[in-house]
Amino acid sequence: MVVFLLFSVLSADSIYSGLNSFEAKKPYIIKEIKQNIPARDTITYTQVPRGIILSVAQTEIFDGNSDIISDNGQFLLREIAKLLTNFDNNCTIEAHTEELILNNTVYKEDWEISIVRANAIAKYISTNLGVEPSRLFPIGFGKIMPFKENVAQLDFPDNRIDFVIFDYSVVR
Repeated sequence: MVVFLLFSVLSADSIYSGLNSFEAKKPYIIKEIKQNIPARDTITYTQVPRGIILSVAQTEIFDGNSDIISDNGQFLLREIAKLLTNFDNNCTIEAHTEELILNNTVYKEDWEISIVRANAIAKYISTNLGVEPSRLFPIGFGKIMPFKENVAQLDFPDNRIDFVIFDYSVVR
């Protein structure tokens, strides 16, 4: 005799589908960040008028001056992708650098590697983790938007990736 057990599984859409405004979603987004993203000195989040920014030091995702996502980075991006699939908000992936020593690399300027890294993350999240590419906006800023001069947490590295979860609709 073969017995099939059927389980009712709530999708993330059904859990948060009643939340229409970003203000209603915000506590749940923050709760998921706290529960699923590792608590480290190299990861922080900030609430700003445009949404929630999850800032991650580049060393959490890339090794040295590499543009290849590390194994640790893949784990972290899986958790971030889960967060993005649970909510329908769009996200920019903003790569920032400070003055990197780019000797022995194909990059001549900091902004070049920041663009490649932002695109690598967006491609990885969309190709491997199922987040719609139309919801991701990769941007490389290089060293023009330092963290230390713009926020209260002055000890956070300028070499970072900001995942900005928007509180409004963004269209290409």
